[in-house]
Amino acid sequence: MRPGDEGDFATYVVECVADGPGGDRQPFGGPDTLSFGEVAEQYQAARRLTRRILPVPLPRAGARAAGDLTCPQGRRGTTTWAEWLTRHPARSA
Repeated sequence: MRPGDEGDFATYVVECVADGPGGDRQPFGGPDTLSFGEVAEQYQAARRLTRRILPVPLPRAGARAAGDLTCPQGRRGTTTWAEWLTRHPARSA
């Protein structure tokens, strides 16, 4: 997956609106391709959590369907998941 920043995505949406009607648009994603495990590990590191992360195998059909989640031909934001985590501290309960 390519986690994206809401500010980067908002800029993309504004550009699309300014371009006017144009049919399909490029998919949007963040700059890095990460596995779900990597996202979870980075989240835990940023929040100073030490919980066990269990791998969950994805059936082949699910993996094929999820292949487009990385939007290989799409538009890229500039903010990484790690940068986003540092700018969005954990909320207290």
